[in-house]
Amino acid sequence: MNEITSTRRSLLRRSLALVFVSAAPGMAVATAAASSNFTARLGVRHVRYTGGKDRYVELVDDAGHRAGQLAGMVSPLRSPVVAGESPVTAELHTLVLDGGTLSAQGAMFGTTGVFHVVGGTGRFSRAQGSYELRLGGTRDELVLTIDTEEGR
Repeated sequence: MNEITSTRRSLLRRSLALVFVSAAPGMAVATAAASSNFTARLGVRHVRYTGGKDRYVELVDDAGHRAGQLAGMVSPLRSPVVAGESPVTAELHTLVLDGGTLSAQGAMFGTTGVFHVVGGTGRFSRAQGSYELRLGGTRDELVLTIDTEEGR
């Protein structure tokens, strides 16, 4: 019985190795061919806070035309204790853009925040990446860099 067991075990090992070797090249080709980077630098107009816990931002292109909107839930993590200290907030965002939406989470440190994309719909359904939201400077803007990897 020991010969039968070792024969079955060796057959199983060889079968798994064959499956792995034959599937691996196809997986690499599919992943490499489907990658698509998307970068956008959008202006911010009409920043509004409703009830102190929500943020609404209208996003515009370089020509000033509406390019989308951002709606977010804001949770204060730290209020300024010392004069001149910036507040810190944890935030959940939904960006509505042409062709789909993005969901993101992150934190604002005063007037600058960094957010990680955690999901999306439409052309952004498999998006990964992040964006930076800058408010209160010479130009309020959202800088978005994602990889859509449509074939994932």
